[in-house]
This record gives sequence, C-alpha cells and structure tokens, in this order.
Amino acid sequence: ARNLDQNLPTNDVGRAYTQLPAREREMLAAGQLGRKTGGGYYRMVVHDDGSKSKQMFSLPAGDWVDVSGIRGSADEEVEWVVTRDDDEGRFTWNLISETLCYAADLVPEISDDIVNIDRAMRWGFNWKRGPFELLDAMGIDAVVARLNADGRSLPRMIEVLLASNADTFYSSDGARYLGLDGKYHDVAS
Repeated sequence: ARNLDQNLPTNDVGRAYTQLPAREREMLAAGQLGRKTGGGYYRMVVHDDGSKSKQMFSLPAGDWVDVSGIRGSADEEVEWVVTRDDDEGRFTWNLISETLCYAADLVPEISDDIVNIDRAMRWGFNWKRGPFELLDAMGIDAVVARLNADGRSLPRMIEVLLASNADTFYSSDGARYLGLDGKYHDVAS
C-alpha cells in the first residue's frame, strides 16, 4: 500500500485502496506479514504431537481463531460465488468486480495487451485465472448487466469488447486475445 501510494498517478482510482484500515495497520506494526513471519491473516500452528492446524486472524476480535468453523471453500469458483444472492456472494462481487474493472481500465497504461495482465496476476499473485480470463468465465453479459444495475461505468476493455461484438476476451481456446483495436490477435508464447 505504501509503495502504491508513492507510485500511483495522482488520479489513479487505485489510490483509494492505499490507506490500510486501522486493524491492518496494527497487524503490519506487529509484524504479521505472512507465513514467513509467523502469520498474516492466516497461520499454521504446529502442535506438540507434530500435527498442524490452521488459524485465521479475526479482525473484529483482534486475535487468532481456529479455521474449522469457517463456512465455504477456497476451492469454490469465483464465477459461481459472485452470482449467489447472499452475504458471501455480495461481498465477493463487490471485491472482485472492483479488481476486474480496475484491470480492464488499465490497458494500455500498464500493459499493451490483456494477456500480460492475466499472466502477471497468475504468475505474480498466484491467481488461478487472470482478470480477463475471469471475465470470460463469468460471462460478459452477466458482468455488464450487474455493473449497469449497480450504476457503475464500464471500463475501457469491456467497452472495446462490446463495440467489437465479441463475446469473450479470448478465442480459439485461449490462442487468440482481443486487442484494443477490437480485433483478435495471436497469443505469443
């Protein structure tokens, strides 16, 4: 967050996310940076008998709790979760739609094409699929309908996709991608 705060352009919408909430600032000050520092949002506890259990840091309580009582699964596909009409579905939509729209508005500022944005998110952040691959999986018509229902503007690459009368950002089983010019191009290896 500090790095982004120093490096994002003044008018970048990502600036809204560079100021950490108080509890996360406390976690940072306490050295809760992830597995290598003993835990961040999650930690693995090794018991005297050698067994392990996972705990998560409860932001409201400010303490560690066992993960055993947590509902849901990290293996659920995001395109299914965001369509649910429950707290988890709404939370996931709010979070992921902001992220996907942000990425879809940054071509060509951070990358000349969608392929390298998807690769950066998969390779650098261990996402199963990149933003444009997720948009394809979620279905652009459903995404656009939901954004319109929320009264949100469409990001640049979604507008390009709609103007080109295409249904997906990738075609030919991922061998071709939609460019800013509204045409499909071969994905380079």
